[in-house]
Amino acid sequence: MIVLALLLVISSLTSPGYAQETLVFNSQVTNRILGPQCVLNADNVLKEALESLGYSVKFIQYPPLRSLMEVDSGHIDGESTLFEYNAKRFPNIVRVKEAVLEDMPIEAFMIKPPPFNPTPGPAVFGYVRGLFDPSPLVGHDHVVETDSGESLFALLAKGRIDVAVFCRDAGLSLGQHLKIEGFTVVAHIAQVDVYVALNKRHADLAKSLSQVLLEMKHNGRYKTILSNENDSYPDRTGHP
Repeated sequence: MIVLALLLVISSLTSPGYAQETLVFNSQVTNRILGPQCVLNADNVLKEALESLGYSVKFIQYPPLRSLMEVDSGHIDGESTLFEYNAKRFPNIVRVKEAVLEDMPIEAFMIKPPPFNPTPGPAVFGYVRGLFDPSPLVGHDHVVETDSGESLFALLAKGRIDVAVFCRDAGLSLGQHLKIEGFTVVAHIAQVDVYVALNKRHADLAKSLSQVLLEMKHNGRYKTILSNENDSYPDRTGHP
């Protein structure tokens, strides 16, 4: 009986529900990158997928490029919303194969009519570091980098850039939030998938997580979470 009791105690101590490993992920909910609800739902997809694999998740908040640097260095475990164009820059990042968000529209935003007289020469484009980089399309000499959506659209409102390249829903939300008159979408740039990024020490987890995300898409759970507009925010602690 004593031996049996000890075995039951040991089993309970080693079960996932008792001592889950906690992974630290960056989230873009408050950075106005994809729109709060969009990122929130993606975070909840990730949270549920990881919990099914026996992990718990702690979310923190860094700007996009800083987040990728932290994941690449191994200071944090992952980024919940990695754009497909960023992974090659960071050799220690493993991208989960299955996308956590699909067909994210990237748009060009302008103010019409322009609030200031346009400067001579080619248009100047702005974007947020760590997101969709328009440089390959327009040339590096005509691109300005910023750290956040707010600073990107502040430059647009001040006439410092002519075009802001950003995610559609978040861009429209920011334009309304900042009360930019004449703010409009002028061109569709691309449709991109958004992925989960992990430090390379979690390469095995990347394979398992990809399979779970695919299963969630097949059984309908993924669609249910993404369509929920009243979901609760996973725990977030801000900068570590």
